[in-house]
Amino acid sequence: MKKYLFFIFIFGGWNLLPQIQIPAYYEGYLIQSEDSIFISLKIDTTKNKYFAFLTVPEQMVKDIKSSPFLLGETTVISFSSIGAKYVASISSSRMEGYWKQSGEDIPLTLISTPADKAFRIKRPQQISLDTIPYVIKNVRFSSRKNILLYGQFFLPDTLSAHPAVIMVTGSGPQNMYEEIADHKPFLVIADYLVRRGIAVLLYNERGVYPSTGDYNKATTWDFLEDALAGIQFIKKQSFVNPKKIGIIGHSEGGLIATLASVKSKDLSFAISIGGVFIPCRHVIPHQLEKMLSFKKIPASVRLAMVEYVELTIQAILQHKNEKQFQKMVKSNVEKVKSKLTLEEIKKYHFDAFCNSMLVMLNDPWAKTFLTIDPSQYVSKIRIPFLAMWGEKDLKVLPIENAQALEKHFNPHSKDLLTIQIFPHLNHLMQPCKTGLPAEYMIIDTTFSVKPLRFMSEWIQKLK
Repeated sequence: MKKYLFFIFIFGGWNLLPQIQIPAYYEGYLIQSEDSIFISLKIDTTKNKYFAFLTVPEQMVKDIKSSPFLLGETTVISFSSIGAKYVASISSSRMEGYWKQSGEDIPLTLISTPADKAFRIKRPQQISLDTIPYVIKNVRFSSRKNILLYGQFFLPDTLSAHPAVIMVTGSGPQNMYEEIADHKPFLVIADYLVRRGIAVLLYNERGVYPSTGDYNKATTWDFLEDALAGIQFIKKQSFVNPKKIGIIGHSEGGLIATLASVKSKDLSFAISIGGVFIPCRHVIPHQLEKMLSFKKIPASVRLAMVEYVELTIQAILQHKNEKQFQKMVKSNVEKVKSKLTLEEIKKYHFDAFCNSMLVMLNDPWAKTFLTIDPSQYVSKIRIPFLAMWGEKDLKVLPIENAQALEKHFNPHSKDLLTIQIFPHLNHLMQPCKTGLPAEYMIIDTTFSVKPLRFMSEWIQKLK
C-alpha cells in the first residue's frame, strides 16, 4: 500500500543559527514498521528566504517545495500541501529529530550529502522536441457523447503514406506521454517508431486537460470507445496507409488493444505491453499477493489481506443491492480478522487496509473492470497480435497471462500470435532488480531498447 509523505519542520528560538552551505542536501531513511523509505531533502534560498525541496523516489514524489522557513536551534520546514511535520535540529553535517505523522513520532536522521553524490533523477532517453527529424502535429478528435480528445500525431518527414499506430495508456488519469515517476514512456516509444517510418498518434485520456469528459465516471468500455474514435481519425489521414493501422496499449491499454482487435475492422495489427489476459477479477488479488511477498510482514497477515480482497471482489460481483453488499462486506471483515491477533490487526493497520481497498474496488471503473474476461475476445482475434511483458512485472504477472492468451487464442490462427517475455524488465519495461513500483523513479532507463527494437521490427515485417 502507498504511504503518503507529509512534513513540517518546527522552529523555536534562533539566537544561535546553524551554519550551512547553500544549497545543502540531506539524505536518509525513515524506518516505519519493517519498511525503510529513502528521503532526499534539498535546502536552498530565494530572496533571503529558506526553502526545502522534498524527493521520495519510492513514492514517486519529486521536488515538493516547502513554505519559507527560518533556521534555528529547532527548525521547521512546512510542506502544507501534504500536511505532516518533522521537528529537527539542523547542522552542517546532519538533521536530527522526529517525524510527526498520523499521531506517530518517528525518529528520523538525515545526513549531509555532497551535491555531486546527492540523489539525482537521470533520464538518458529524454526526448528534446526542439531537435527532431520528423513532424509533430497537434490534433484533436471526437469520441462518443461529444468527448474531445487532444493529442499529437508523430509523422515521418516524407510524402509517402505510412503505417500508423494509436497508443493507449494504462489505468489512472494519464496524459499522452503516459508520464509516471518522471518518465515519459510513450514519448520514448513514439520517437523510436516515427524515426523508423511509423506514424504514431498519442492523446490525453478523457478528463485529462485539455481533453474533455469526466475521467472519474469512465470505465474500460469508455476508454475503448475513445481508442476506436482515434482509429477512425487515423484512417481519414491522407499520409497514413489505411491497410497498415495498428494499436499499441500498455497495461489497461493492453486490454483495450485486445478488445479493439475484435471491435474494429480497420486494425491490421495490435500490440499489448503488460496486458491482461486472465479474468480481470483475478488481477488485483494476484498483484497484491506478489507485492506483499516483498514485505516483511507475517504470512498470516499477507494471506488475510489477499483473502479480504478476494471476498470483497466476490461480493461486488454477486450483490447489486447496496444493503446486501455492505452486510456481506462487514461479515467478510470479521471473518478475516478472526484469523489474526489483535496485535497483528493494530500493527499492520488492517482496518485501514480494508477500508482503502473497499473504496478502490467499489468505484465505477473497478466494478466494471472486474467483470471483464479477456478470453471471450482473445478467441476472436484475426489479426497479427504481439503480446510483451517484462519478466519481473508484478502488476500483470507475465507467465499466467501469457498462458491464458495462448490457451484462448484461436488454434487455427496461432501463426498470427507472437508472445515475448523480456528478462529482468518490469511493468514499465525498465531493467530492474525486483519489479516493485518503488524502483520506477530510481531507474534511469525509461523503456528498454530491446522491446523497442522488437516492436519496430515486428511491425516492419508485417505484410
